[in-house]
Amino acid sequence: MFQVLVVVENVNDNAPLTELAAYTAAIPENSSGGKWVAQLQAWDLDRDPQQRLKFRISAGNPENFFALDPDTGVLTTTGRKLDREKQAEHILEVYQLRHPLETLGSTEIMLRIINCDFGVL
Repeated sequence: MFQVLVVVENVNDNAPLTELAAYTAAIPENSSGGKWVAQLQAWDLDRDPQQRLKFRISAGNPENFFALDPDTGVLTTTGRKLDREKQAEHILEVYQLRHPLETLGSTEIMLRIINCDFGVL
């Protein structure tokens, strides 16, 4: 009698999913660099240990007000002056990628800038 061992190999057929479909956050204008804004969390049902999810800002950050750690998904300010009177909202699009950098999904982050000018409504 023969035994046959069948090994089912993983096919990356599931896109990564983020914890939320869209994220929102508020941040004071004139915030210093490195201020925590939000953290994206994602998972991949394929769970291939050879592949790690990465994050990348793909749109909405042309002046580089924000930085995104590609490994942790932590979004921070860069130290560039956020001015609510010039731009009250920033909408970022973030890609979730598998290594090697294969784009698999995107998430929107809406950021509201809080007015810090005392006496101004």
